[in-house]
Amino acid sequence: MPAPSEVKAKAPKPEIQDAPVNCAYILRCADGTLYTGWTNDLARRVQAHNGGTGGKYTRSRLPVKLVYCEEYEDRREARRREYAIKQLSRREKERLIEGGRLYFAYGKRETEYLKRKDKRLGEAIDAIGHIEREIDGDLFSSVIHHIAGQQISSAALKTVWARLTDKLGPVSAETVSAASREEIQACGVTFRKADYIKDFAAKVQSGEFDLEALRSMPDAEVISRLSALKGVGVWTAEMLMIFCLERPDIMSYGDLAIQRGLCALYHHRKIDRKLFDKYARRYSPCGTVASLYLWAIAGGALNPRSGNENAL
Repeated sequence: MPAPSEVKAKAPKPEIQDAPVNCAYILRCADGTLYTGWTNDLARRVQAHNGGTGGKYTRSRLPVKLVYCEEYEDRREARRREYAIKQLSRREKERLIEGGRLYFAYGKRETEYLKRKDKRLGEAIDAIGHIEREIDGDLFSSVIHHIAGQQISSAALKTVWARLTDKLGPVSAETVSAASREEIQACGVTFRKADYIKDFAAKVQSGEFDLEALRSMPDAEVISRLSALKGVGVWTAEMLMIFCLERPDIMSYGDLAIQRGLCALYHHRKIDRKLFDKYARRYSPCGTVASLYLWAIAGGALNPRSGNENAL
């Protein structure tokens, strides 16, 4: 998932700075609700909210308290980040406020379960420690990001994504639909990918594809719905389920790094489907946490000198 560029600081900031700076921020209102906005003068903006002139929503929920902000050199980046934060659920916003970033949530319950089920994986978990993998609650932009990133390097994707966000601003069904096929292609994707991106945006905007409905569907149905989209395969659907929907029991047979992790941990030459399914059943219902550790193992976490830094 893409991280905003030019971030100068990214942490909860209970104090208001005097110097004007572009910020995406979150306020906690008197009734406990959260308000997200952006500004280039944080101190003045919070004062305006508490003075009753900051916005209709906060006017009836005073006083408000600044609980989180991110600072940016570029005004456009702050506005894009404001939009992205607004797409997060309440739980995700609270996690952002608490920790400064959003990571896949797991703890002792999951790791102790995996240790009981598999001694060798348990030893790896103890050796590696807690893993922080960032998630992105904006499912729409994540689908676009995955389509754009197919069969290109991470560096190339970073360039393409920067061009897309420069062109579109917030990556939403509305902004994508408003752009032409040629404008999207000019950002560095193929015309085929541009068509896939436009088709997906049109389906979401028309209501033909309900992204929010995915959150309550069983895993198999989510995979079926997502992989039916043009440009989205089973592996992409599974990655979206992990890093957007935070599904707890996802192991992707199509992920070569997970297969490498299994080979390294259990000393197999190769992993066929039958063997993979055996491990998936063993790890269930904590397959996603097992995947995090297998990715780390494939990346050399147990033997850094021989690791492949691109495995993650």
